[in-house]
Amino acid sequence: MNYNWSNYKILIVDDEPLVIDYFKEVLSVTKIKTLFAKNGKEAVSFVKTNKDIDLVLLDIRMPVMNGFEVFKKIRKIRSSLPIIAQTAYAFSDDKDKILEAGFNDYITKPINNESLYEKISDFIGDRS
Repeated sequence: MNYNWSNYKILIVDDEPLVIDYFKEVLSVTKIKTLFAKNGKEAVSFVKTNKDIDLVLLDIRMPVMNGFEVFKKIRKIRSSLPIIAQTAYAFSDDKDKILEAGFNDYITKPINNESLYEKISDFIGDRS
């Protein structure tokens, strides 16, 4: 499946350089515009200053501010912005906690390319 998301912008929040490199590589084929924040404070700032962000991929475990704190702050700025949690935890309690917090969805690490594309396409974009 080919994805053309050239009209969309995504904010990826992760403090791991390898994860950021992964997203750059995997999302480049979709032509989506990407912003990268390496901590929660930076992520909140990006959301405040970039009103055209269409989706946020938010790591739960980060320095400065954890994903749940970041989520709450982003929701105060843009209540309807879709936010997908990224987590290395695949236990059902963790999934429940993420969804109960109000995240739109979650994806577990290591991230599968096709799963990532499917999760994103649930909230934005056209398939071609």
